[in-house]
Amino acid sequence: MKARNGRGARGLFEASTHFLKSQQRMVKLLSTRGCLAGKEAEGATLKLEKLMDEKRPAQCLGECTKINERLITALKKQDKPGAGETPELALLLKMSRVIQETDDPQAVFRGVLGLLKQLVAFENGSLYLVDRNSRILSLAYQDGERVDLIRGVRFEHGYGFSSWVAKERRPVLLNDLRREAQPGLPVVRSFLSVPLQVGSELIGVVNLSHSCAHAFAERDKELLILASSLAAATIEHVLHYQSVKEMAVTDDLTSVYNRRYFQERLQQQAQLSERYLHPYSLVFIDIDHFKQFNDAHGHAAGDQVLAELGRLLKRWARTSDVVVRYGGDEFVVLLPHTDLDGALLAAERLRSSIEAHPFPRRRRITVSLGVASYPRDGKAREDLVHKADQALYLAKRSGRNCIQSLQPVPPPGADAPRMN
Repeated sequence: MKARNGRGARGLFEASTHFLKSQQRMVKLLSTRGCLAGKEAEGATLKLEKLMDEKRPAQCLGECTKINERLITALKKQDKPGAGETPELALLLKMSRVIQETDDPQAVFRGVLGLLKQLVAFENGSLYLVDRNSRILSLAYQDGERVDLIRGVRFEHGYGFSSWVAKERRPVLLNDLRREAQPGLPVVRSFLSVPLQVGSELIGVVNLSHSCAHAFAERDKELLILASSLAAATIEHVLHYQSVKEMAVTDDLTSVYNRRYFQERLQQQAQLSERYLHPYSLVFIDIDHFKQFNDAHGHAAGDQVLAELGRLLKRWARTSDVVVRYGGDEFVVLLPHTDLDGALLAAERLRSSIEAHPFPRRRRITVSLGVASYPRDGKAREDLVHKADQALYLAKRSGRNCIQSLQPVPPPGADAPRMN
């Protein structure tokens, strides 16, 4: 497989750096809020500083996972509230654990809003996050119905009251709204909106609403402001983690998965299929005469074709399929719950769509495909990879722009096999 190019390496390094900085801020915030003892915070901080100095983005996820495990252990020691601990501090401790116990953004968003609801009773809550590129707010999660005010007015970060709060970076409490009920929208008499910031960086906005007037007090606003910094750090942390995780398993040119991720998923699929006797298939794909294409049009044009093919494969694939750049101009697709007949049908649909697709500058390409399936072609995953690769080689020897399997392939015009 080709080495990750300079742009991809820089992107992974930058994402890793942001993630490590967010981890440092999280540890510092937990320490200053009294959620972590000084010894645990100091040890985690020293380890993170070492990772920053070593500049090894590939190792940062594994090392941070170990740090998080130690933080979980330290936080669990404080599960029972002490004599001087307030309910608010107890909830802050719980929010601290949200990020340590999951790396799923939606689970973190749900956990954050759920804990905020224990601090401030609301009927509808909406979490808006700032897109790193466009700087526009978008809805990330909602508890109840979506809530925002003045939707038709545009501000710096988009439309709605949340965008005004993001622009001004200050909380707003409205406790006696007299708005006429609108079809399809919740009744809002009380509205509370707070920006989520980590230092000077805006992460997003939280909007809360209630159908009763004076449902929120000044104390509720103060509690939400208190919790918002930790909520923002929690959200920022998981988003940076997700970014690094995705870049570590994604090919930067084609935006499909890389070979390392394929090996992990193939191992998981082989174990599941052996246990539950479910079929699965591999489709190896290679661009025909790609070396000649590069010689004639240049490597930049070749990269455009590879990137476009990656997009086409992602559109063609099902949600459960795993599309991978295997190396150079070779791709592989893992098709769970698909037998040989189903894989052949899927491969033919892909072959014909690629042949008909106008690539950049109206160039046309064709592909050769090799298919192998469990258990028909073998039970060991190494056997399937080998046989799919052999079938691909057979397709190239058979004239290219075709599909081959080491098992008998139905002749053209035969009844189409069915997908599982």
